[in-house]
Amino acid sequence: MYDQIFLITIFIILAIISILYLRFRIGKIRVRRYCENYLIKKLRDIGETERLEILPLIDWYTDNEDLIGEEGVFYLIETDENTILFDRIQ
Repeated sequence: MYDQIFLITIFIILAIISILYLRFRIGKIRVRRYCENYLIKKLRDIGETERLEILPLIDWYTDNEDLIGEEGVFYLIETDENTILFDRIQ
């Protein structure tokens, strides 16, 4: 009786591992196909700068307990002539 339960358990574990491995392989093939067809556009005429600063701003914690923080990251990007606040939306 215990031998049958043990064999069934082993069979189920091997089946689950096989399914997960198959899903991994299929996903890997999909990613490879996507990357082969993806064209990278080169940047042209973006200019140049003497100074570049990138400051990550994280707003998880607040100084005031009445305020609620939120998970997120912003990047303050500063160059000689421009300042950009880049918001990474999730």
